[in-house]
Amino acid sequence: MSIGTTIKTLRRGRDLTQEELAEVLGVSAKAVSQWENDRTAPDLSQIPAICTYFDISADTLLGIDTAQRRKVRDELFSAAQKLAQTGHHREAAEAFSTALARFPDDFEIMNFLNYSEFVCISQGLYPAEEARERREDCIRRNERTLAACTDDRLRYPAIASLATCYAEDGDKARAEGMIARLPDMAEARNFVMPTILSGDERIRAEQWLLFDVLHYIRRRMMWNLKNDDDRDFYSREEMAEKHRKVLALFDLFYEDGDIGFFHNDVQDAHLHLAVYEAENGNMDKALDHLRLAAESALAFTDYCRGEPYVHTSLLFRGLDNRGDQVSRNTPDTNVQEVLHVMAQGVFDGIRRTPAFEDITRRLTVSADGQ
Repeated sequence: MSIGTTIKTLRRGRDLTQEELAEVLGVSAKAVSQWENDRTAPDLSQIPAICTYFDISADTLLGIDTAQRRKVRDELFSAAQKLAQTGHHREAAEAFSTALARFPDDFEIMNFLNYSEFVCISQGLYPAEEARERREDCIRRNERTLAACTDDRLRYPAIASLATCYAEDGDKARAEGMIARLPDMAEARNFVMPTILSGDERIRAEQWLLFDVLHYIRRRMMWNLKNDDDRDFYSREEMAEKHRKVLALFDLFYEDGDIGFFHNDVQDAHLHLAVYEAENGNMDKALDHLRLAAESALAFTDYCRGEPYVHTSLLFRGLDNRGDQVSRNTPDTNVQEVLHVMAQGVFDGIRRTPAFEDITRRLTVSADGQ
């Protein structure tokens, strides 16, 4: 239905003449007649008045099928999100950008586009000048989100992102002002949700809270930040000890190899320790860590296939935590990562040993079978 036909139908539904509607809208009767005969269309500035008077949405007036529009939006969003979840962030950024062009006021699309572009920037996937331009675009979209979006779920990521950008640009005061707008950790959804639940729902919420806390503790344990003299705070030996502590932390939280998602982190810790031990001439220990890294890589590959994964460990017993939503490039990414590390020259002294060759064979078979 055209705009003119819609206006005519609405006018007749109110039992109005063209002259009466023209008076209400502050236009001439001739203008209303031309609208209804599809000779002209209302100016953009007149759309709100028409919608308000007839109590309809702009979509209805413009003849937009809201359900079909939502379907198109969701299809574009889901396709872009799948690219992001599988680690194809550059392609995801382009897909979210295309979706945003179709739906320019969709703050959720803006949020995901910003995330994908920041990942691409951090991974050096854009040339320097393009990276700067895209970063500025992200800042503008986040500032627009804060100015116009009322959904805290989307406002908080925008605040966090802006705080980081302002700090990187040397505006510490503005960054701190942004951070002050975020809730304290104890007021965050993950912490508050369990308190409003009971029974099995509360048990699962508490388990997910422990899972999230463990995830972020592990990440921060592995950072080696610079001190005021721009030097690493931790030495190589201390970083190796931190990786050992990470492994001990997982042993504390999980029993009998029931690690699931965290096989990815266990693999990472063993790889770092394998390199460290090899550099120090401890080849037997290096081989042990490579073997354990390979086992974790293979276990994580299985986990990411998305089959049901129900934890048996005391702290997470009964938690269904399948891995089909883990963001990664290809199913064998972790296997290839271990093989890449094993190709380093530091392992040349043990490359031809049966143990090393066996690890290589198992990983290669897995990679070729994907």
